[in-house]
Amino acid sequence: MTMARNGSRMVVVLVAFLYCGCTRGNANVPAMGQRVSSALLEQFETVSYIKGTLLSADGKSQSPRTLKAPFGVLFHAVDALGKNDASRVLQSAEGVFVGAKDFRAPGGPTGLGGVDSVFCFVLLLKPNSALDLKKVAKTSATATTGTTGWTWEAPPQEGHPDKYQIYATQVGSSYLLISNSRADMERISALLLANSAPKLEGIREFDVIARYDFWGYRR
Repeated sequence: MTMARNGSRMVVVLVAFLYCGCTRGNANVPAMGQRVSSALLEQFETVSYIKGTLLSADGKSQSPRTLKAPFGVLFHAVDALGKNDASRVLQSAEGVFVGAKDFRAPGGPTGLGGVDSVFCFVLLLKPNSALDLKKVAKTSATATTGTTGWTWEAPPQEGHPDKYQIYATQVGSSYLLISNSRADMERISALLLANSAPKLEGIREFDVIARYDFWGYRR
């Protein structure tokens, strides 16, 4: 694990000894991915990324459990749509980003489980992806149409005794957003729709970090 500090900022890069596939390539985060990184870093405390090939469609990471951890809630959320729909969603992702903030200790009587947070996942869809969330929602028995997308409930987990309220929206054929905060999802959607140039100049060595198949950054 390599760490670089810049004032209150910490960059965490996971290198190849964690997983042999997490080697550096040429710009693993393409231009659209840089736009996602920029949008999430404006709104969230931490941002993580994983290449789609490191995640299997059944929600079982092809990489060590360490790499799966920031994305476990995504599997839980899409599984609530039904296994077939979950597979369609995950198979459409070229890469997955997640922003998280407002971290809270696990709830419930035992105080055990994962740390709770406000999150927003952004799935960068494959160029040839035919995913249409509208069609997925129509075939799902749980999803309902909202004012800006779709919403459904995911069951409680250890450390999160209440049901998750999940919100989702698709931004053209490029992005799928899944969040537990409608307001944050709408803000990220608006930033992506603005199609403005990424604001990453203040992030130390981002061009190096983005070459990894898995990385995390904390403001």
